[in-house]
Amino acid sequence: MANPQLENGYTRIANEILEALGRTRIPGEARQVLDVIIRRSYGFGKKRDRISLSQFVEATGIVKPHVVRALNRLHAMNIITKEKNGRLMSYGLNKDYTTWHRLHGSAITKNDNVTKNGNITKNGTPSLPDKVMAVTRNGNEALPKMVPTKERKKHLQNKSLKKERRPEGEVHPDFTGFISFWMNEYEKKFSVPYKFGKGRDGKLVKDLLAIYGFEKLCRMVIEFFDSSDPWIKNAGFTIPIFSSQANQMGQRLCNSNTAETKNRELNKYEQYS
Repeated sequence: MANPQLENGYTRIANEILEALGRTRIPGEARQVLDVIIRRSYGFGKKRDRISLSQFVEATGIVKPHVVRALNRLHAMNIITKEKNGRLMSYGLNKDYTTWHRLHGSAITKNDNVTKNGNITKNGTPSLPDKVMAVTRNGNEALPKMVPTKERKKHLQNKSLKKERRPEGEVHPDFTGFISFWMNEYEKKFSVPYKFGKGRDGKLVKDLLAIYGFEKLCRMVIEFFDSSDPWIKNAGFTIPIFSSQANQMGQRLCNSNTAETKNRELNKYEQYS
């Protein structure tokens, strides 16, 4: 049975920060990664610490592509700070919680609170969506119950399909993380930065992410840069050439999708983000 004692070590952190974290909805994997950052920085009496992706994996049990996604999300929410320190990134907690952003974009304030039913209140006033406020104002009648007719079910299904389609021009949520991974792998192989073209390269990456997903596409990048194919070497290790080989590499990954192969390939990820 575990029996933690303060004498064996503890992390000093202001109660105000813990209260701000309690008011902030952070997805599971991102929260795990944040806890590691706090432990490795405040836990050692430092404001920030150099942490490799392998160390994040060991501490959380999360695979590296998902660690990168969690770090990008925390940085986008302005909860963590990061800066390049040699080959490794240095991470720290942004203790000015008034500059943090919730998942829907609004900043955290000290007077925010959470009600029992999960609603966020701003300075003691419930923050409800405009549509709900319009219905619940004094004098408005209650919403009528919808009858689940065949026509309505069909309408809801069509509406759901329209929502699933990504609006033209919208960036895939894993786009930035994948580009960071590609740039790192390219520079590691050739010792020069990759010249990323936002036009053609960007469109190809978005299409590939939509087909294969973030993690599988990262595995394919590893295979691509390890390739000894004379045609690829002659054509160049570029995103258009990678895209032309994606179908073959994706099929090979499916055919060799064993636990041993997965572990071997995941261990080949380098520190990036």
